Amino acid sequence: MKKFQVLFPAVMMGVLSLQAQNTAQPVRFLSGDFVTGGNIAKGNFIPAQLIPARYNNQYYILVQFSALPDAARRAELEKAGLTLLNYLPGYAYLAIADPAFPFARAAQWGIYAANPLPALYKKDPSLNDMTPDYDKENPRVIVVSLFPGFDKAAARQILAGQGATFPADRYQLPDAIVIQPDPRLTDSIAALPFVCGLQQQVLRDKPLNYRSKGLHAINALSLGRGLTGRGVMAGIGDDGDISTHLDFTDRHINRVFSFPTNHATHVAGTMAGAGLIDPLYTGNAPRAGIVSQFFSDIIYNTPVYVTDYNMVLTNNSYYSSDNGCPGNSRYDATSRLIDQQMLGYQNLLHVVAAGNDGSYTCGGFPFSFATIKSGWQAAKNVLTVGAMKWDDYAIAPFSSKGPVLDGRLKPEIVANGWGVSSTYAYNNYAWFFGTSMAAPNVTGVATLLYERYRQTHGGADPDAALVKTLLCNSAEDLGNPGPDYTFGFGML
Repeated sequence: MKKFQVLFPAVMMGVLSLQAQNTAQPVRFLSGDFVTGGNIAKGNFIPAQLIPARYNNQYYILVQFSALPDAARRAELEKAGLTLLNYLPGYAYLAIADPAFPFARAAQWGIYAANPLPALYKKDPSLNDMTPDYDKENPRVIVVSLFPGFDKAAARQILAGQGATFPADRYQLPDAIVIQPDPRLTDSIAALPFVCGLQQQVLRDKPLNYRSKGLHAINALSLGRGLTGRGVMAGIGDDGDISTHLDFTDRHINRVFSFPTNHATHVAGTMAGAGLIDPLYTGNAPRAGIVSQFFSDIIYNTPVYVTDYNMVLTNNSYYSSDNGCPGNSRYDATSRLIDQQMLGYQNLLHVVAAGNDGSYTCGGFPFSFATIKSGWQAAKNVLTVGAMKWDDYAIAPFSSKGPVLDGRLKPEIVANGWGVSSTYAYNNYAWFFGTSMAAPNVTGVATLLYERYRQTHGGADPDAALVKTLLCNSAEDLGNPGPDYTFGFGML
């Protein structure tokens, strides 16, 4: 007992010390760490400090806490006139304050600091290098993020008054506006109180170029359970038409108005090729339905395809960011879009190839780490897939690795992407290499899991989070013990 009596105060002091450290930590942004100064906790707050954050009789501010508020505390704050919005690393929130909010009592609610959000930290650092010249290889826009709930029509009118012009907005995010890139406007837009972020976004999608059934024990599902994917509709976003191959006969809905390509045909065959010409090349879900679209149009059209075809999962072996390190590891507008979409369609699983930038050294990280492509790949709800080698169980040298910039684990899982044999355009077969080839291995198996769940649950679809969890927790651990930034949770 004496040991416990000695240790207990030490544990308590450790907890108290940790809480004290929390108040001093900076708030993390892409542009750097913002030290709030603790004006509430130190008693040197004056209302005039928030004047730059005022618009239409409300204050759009950054609030940092000594400890994270629980639901009851948040309700108290809202009743008093402070609405907490998005969380930011560093015990902080974007918030909207009424003029009547009693900042003199703020410390009683655990508030450590209240500040305007500095314009410097609203801007993506890449905007500092942006030129007005049009880049036809990588056309881009600027996504202006608003404090959640701010009137988009009013914001659009204000931005137009500052000289902004508006291209077609594919993202349709509830709290963001897309404008044409103009480096002359970024500082003035960042200074607007109701703006919380500006980020470049590349518009053009690009394919990720660069013996699986036995390796991943898929036969346990296909032969052992008789699963083929029948009745399950899977989407594929890729670079061309796959209909020139007989292996997709009578199961394919073509929404791609483009030429036949080998990349798209190969990806589709791994996921769901029927093996009609040569059974050796049968895909993982050979009776699944397929709806194909041009690259990310599969995601933008997901609400339609869920309604019209009951599409429940997609494969995405492409990226929508800059080439190399500038296009890696960032959570951007496409990440937000796909995460919000999956929250709205909870039975829908998007599977995404991690990227083929494993030969890069990026941002001060060790060689090959922090090379996950930005955008779709860095989203939180998707299943991001890396590539391993079938012959020695090593990671493929091109396979992108985590972490993403906020420290999250990516990829979540790996599958064979080394010498994958599958369909080729015009009734051919060939071998390909890349995370593009690894992702459809996982998508095909996930299709079988949807089929099996329906068999045992009266035709109902599983939550995508359940399927993702099953795949990750049943993966065979490779590399370092436990989840890591190379293999994720392990091999499919």
